[in-house]
Amino acid sequence: VTGDMYKGEYIFKGHITSDVNTANDILGSLNGEKKAISVTIGSFALGLSGKLETGDIISVIVFDSKDGYAHTPPELRYVRVITSTTSQGIDKADRTDNTQPVTVPVLVNQTQAELLAEYEKTSSMHFTLEYRGEIETAQHYLDIQEEYFKSQEG
Repeated sequence: VTGDMYKGEYIFKGHITSDVNTANDILGSLNGEKKAISVTIGSFALGLSGKLETGDIISVIVFDSKDGYAHTPPELRYVRVITSTTSQGIDKADRTDNTQPVTVPVLVNQTQAELLAEYEKTSSMHFTLEYRGEIETAQHYLDIQEEYFKSQEG
């Protein structure tokens, strides 16, 4: 829905959209292909200083303190942010105060979810903003990420 609907209104084609622009839209669109997983923001800086928004495309830089190096796994080069969430579970779009987010729920495939779960336990992660803006351009980044996975299948 692109706007509010009220009792007695008619539904016209212009009232309906296939865009999923809110956290609830994204979560409601899950169909088994993609999954949602939350990643803890280890510090203010690691989570882009609380600036991440729904629809942002991020990369995940992983710092492995055991080996002492940082890298961006190719599987986590372009990931879509669902929202950022406070410790009370309040999404960024619904916050009415300056409470900082502590998690970033992201939209991923199974491989990405497993990597994020592993890195959550073994490393620290920085989120870098790759793109914010038009849905079509954001989708281009996600398509590049999908192409990577397709190239790994063969």
